[in-house]
Amino acid sequence: MSLSIGQVLRGRAASYHITKVLKAPTVFQAKIVPFEQSQIPKPAQLAVIKHFPADISSSQYRRELHNYSFESLAKSPYIRSMLDLVGHEDSPPADGTQQPKCMVFEWMDTDLWQLPSQPFRSGSQLPRIMAKSLLEALAVIADENGVHTDVNPNNVFLSGVDSPSPVVKLGDLGNLMGAGPMIKIRFQGVVIRAPEVWLDVPITPKADICWHIGLPDVLIFGFSDKVIEECTESWCIGKIIRLVGPIGNPDPAKTEIIDELALAEFLEKETFVRPGTDLEEKFIKVGTIRQELEKVDGPIEKECVDFIESLLVIDPGRRPSAREALAHPWLKMKSEEDADSDWSVD
Repeated sequence: MSLSIGQVLRGRAASYHITKVLKAPTVFQAKIVPFEQSQIPKPAQLAVIKHFPADISSSQYRRELHNYSFESLAKSPYIRSMLDLVGHEDSPPADGTQQPKCMVFEWMDTDLWQLPSQPFRSGSQLPRIMAKSLLEALAVIADENGVHTDVNPNNVFLSGVDSPSPVVKLGDLGNLMGAGPMIKIRFQGVVIRAPEVWLDVPITPKADICWHIGLPDVLIFGFSDKVIEECTESWCIGKIIRLVGPIGNPDPAKTEIIDELALAEFLEKETFVRPGTDLEEKFIKVGTIRQELEKVDGPIEKECVDFIESLLVIDPGRRPSAREALAHPWLKMKSEEDADSDWSVD
């Protein structure tokens, strides 16, 4: 059964009137219709409904539902809250109607992907608040020996970004896995993949720290480069090499990864002649991470650049954990906005 606009779902704490499709066919906006004794905090008016129809694998849904059974995750102020469940009754309703199984989450104003970056590049508290909030969320996950594996701009949710006290939360726990060897597939999207994932070695919670926390901050400051079609994986590795440095050597038995790295090193070093112009260009045009951030209109605080560099460490043994990263001096500083804000990093 799939959901549709206008449909009303009855949960344990309230009813939900579907008003908008956010991501077909699994994510919807709904208006909360509270019961008299509703446990949903007021003045909540909207919620997010997540539902996986029968023709879509429900493994991600079941995994996210399981992950919210950990009290530390469910109650963290830095992880998007689950408000309610629909269709998860232990016994069928008295009228015999079975509702579709849904999870109900708190509503946030926007996600990082939709947020324009320019207003927050200089003098804003938001990059610092975002970094600290994400690290706090990952510290909770790491305490459970988990790896989120998908900290990307679509899963970073924000409310009140223009207010004195912005709120940033990490969501979408459906890809959260236990630390250890990867089975069958590589975790993480290609543009946010940690070096150890490229090398196919067992991952730890620090895999979330490297490209995942560094990149959301980088996206606020913004620099980009074009992907080379049909060589996406090698291009992404090549860009890591250019921005940060070599990612290390894979197991000699893993020939596909060796070939991938060889192409990445070629793309990082070599040039091509663009047809029609006869101009020689680099395949990968960016410089180091510091060089790119220093080019951005802002200017970006030097301490912020230091912070991002401190996270983008190739060797996970030398990379800070979430709790260690929270001690970075930049997170303790106050921006121009902070003086008038109720928000504190302490």
